[in-house]
Parts: sequence; C-alpha cells; structure tokens
Amino acid sequence: MIRASIYGRLGRDPVGRTTRTGMSMTTASLAVDVARAGEDEDTEWVSVIPFGATVEALGRQQKGDLITMMGPLYRSRFSGHDGQERVGWSLTVDAIVSARTVRPGGQCPVVSASRPTYRSQGSAVPSDRIDDLFLGEGAP
Repeated sequence: MIRASIYGRLGRDPVGRTTRTGMSMTTASLAVDVARAGEDEDTEWVSVIPFGATVEALGRQQKGDLITMMGPLYRSRFSGHDGQERVGWSLTVDAIVSARTVRPGGQCPVVSASRPTYRSQGSAVPSDRIDDLFLGEGAP
C-alpha cells in the first residue's frame, strides 16, 4: 500500500452519499499540479473518498479550496466512454488539513478531521495531534 499526502484544489463541490450499508460518505476530485523533470507542469486528478469523521470535514469545503489530504493512494485502470484505456488515482482519506475550515467562534483556520494511528519503530511515538499544533492548549 502506498500512503500519500496530496495538496491541491477541489475540482467541484463535494457530493454527499450513503453506502448500501447506510454509512455516510462524500466524494470529490482534487486537482494536483505535478512537475516532472524536463517537462511542463501537468495536472493529475485524484478522486478522494473520506469515511467516518473526515466526511464532515470534506463536506464543509467548496470547489477551488486549497486542501491537503492524507491516506492510502490507489491506482486503477478502466475503459473510458470512448473505449480508451485510462488510469485513475483515488485516495482513501485519513486526515484533512484545509486553509478554509473554521471552527465555531472563529478559531484557527486549520483543522484535522481524524487522528492517524502511529506505530513506534524504536523511537518515541508522536503524542501531539495535528489540531493541537494549530489550535494550542485548551482546544476542543
């Protein structure tokens, strides 16, 4: 599995849906600028699919918002409407950091929607959560 952190702009407003099992989910597309050596900058489109607490955080975003998302990245192959084989990217969202999200009361504009799980590899396990870093002590 490839874990990735991607940064880009939402290509459309997020669309809320419900799975067959009744779980809430939201889908959206993120435009990510990619620079390859010796080539012009290109845009890759990544489908983002959050579950759980990240659904609500993504639902507050709008088309054009700058956002960073983290989670497992998957590549899939499919046939387009024109019959051409295409490659698509999708990210199952673990955490979201947005420049637009605002907490009630006008607090800090950067928030994480979920807490990733850390595994110790012989060093100290990080105890700070991303929202603690931005909101400081006493944050809800």
